[in-house]
Amino acid sequence: MQRLLIATACMALLSVTFLVGAPVHAGGDEPPPIWPIALAATAYTCDAEGDVVPGTEPWQTETLIVIPMCVAGPGGIGWIDWTPPTGGTAELIDAVSAPAFIQPVDPWEYATATGAVSSGNLEAALDARAGLEHRLLMADAWCGSQPDGDVCEEPPGASVWVHWSSLATFTLSSAHLSGDLSACGPAQNQGCLIGTFAGPSSPFIDIAGNLFEEDIEWAWREGITAGCAANLYCPSAAVTREQMAKFIANAFDLPPTDVDAFTDDDDLVHEDAINRIAAAGITSGCGADRFCPRGTVTREQMASFLSRAAELAPSAVDAFTDDDGRTHEADINRLAAAGITQGCGAQRYCPTQLVRRDQMAAFLHRTVLFLEAP
Repeated sequence: MQRLLIATACMALLSVTFLVGAPVHAGGDEPPPIWPIALAATAYTCDAEGDVVPGTEPWQTETLIVIPMCVAGPGGIGWIDWTPPTGGTAELIDAVSAPAFIQPVDPWEYATATGAVSSGNLEAALDARAGLEHRLLMADAWCGSQPDGDVCEEPPGASVWVHWSSLATFTLSSAHLSGDLSACGPAQNQGCLIGTFAGPSSPFIDIAGNLFEEDIEWAWREGITAGCAANLYCPSAAVTREQMAKFIANAFDLPPTDVDAFTDDDDLVHEDAINRIAAAGITSGCGADRFCPRGTVTREQMASFLSRAAELAPSAVDAFTDDDGRTHEADINRLAAAGITQGCGAQRYCPTQLVRRDQMAAFLHRTVLFLEAP
């Protein structure tokens, strides 16, 4: 049996731009529409028999590249059939010509495994949308039948179920599926797509247009967060104390510890991170031997967490008017003096307001930038 997750960390979501000029967003303020194309998340080649030779490295970025269609497949390009098992080239052309803005929910999608689709009509449909951004499904597993859960029991054949791990934004330069295929390279490449990758970016599908999108992307790239669920970051969710521990332990690369600091976090997924921030003196918990891991974090509590983690210097400047006399006032002023926060309004910090996950990414990013500044 083949386990579902055969990909490595390098099979990350890629974002793609057009080499000549800036890509045109096909959907205005909407995320780019989804083309019915699944692509191996790492660069691959075709051998002399036309079989896919899997790669281990991400696709080359910021240069025009050829994505080959190996005649034998599968494992390279898969053409998605949104309505199995009917399918057919006509349906594929329709889906290419009017790509969907819907988000696929099922982690396994039915596809034609081989990239070799000798169709001038499909080539024309693809080329008609050249220069527009589209999203592709990045595949990390291929199965010959619809899997039950995370286990594939049948090797892939001409038609497969593709497991997609992330979405990639792709801007096509040109498609070559019929006629003269010289642009595609060796004869075993029975066609190709040509475009330019410019990733990586996170697999999160719920952060497009978010005010702190770049900060979230940074936190993902740095290994600080893996999100809240498959392909999700949950930007508007409140940060819990155990999540805060994980954010800080990862962002500041805190060393492991053998000391079990609290009794109410046993066997929780973030117990190790909680013990790390306790060992570093960043937290003393919420009571005798307790951390209250499921509790939420306010903005003033977050200020103290970050101030201690970053060892920020004291400040004599009283930055805000709505935190006077509060327990965490000194740490709030430290954050303000370092430029990590400007508050929530004119001379206000909103200390009792809960911290959202998107805001947390921004606070962490600013803190790290402050510490790295010359």
